[in-house]
Amino acid sequence: MRYSIAAPFSAIFFGVVLGIAGGLPIQATLNGYETSQCKAKTYTHQLVSARGFWGEAKHCIDRRYL
Repeated sequence: MRYSIAAPFSAIFFGVVLGIAGGLPIQATLNGYETSQCKAKTYTHQLVSARGFWGEAKHCIDRRYL
């Protein structure tokens, strides 16, 4: 079987694409979790949004640290 020079590059490309595509639903799930946790602690915590690698990232932070 002949060796193709494009084989390593295509494997890296598909790995990066699958890694980024796999991170999007994880980030959306974590944002939903942080939002629901912060709603339960409205008097002591605040929901803060930041720009992350996969878009908006939400964090529930204690008001004492803001």
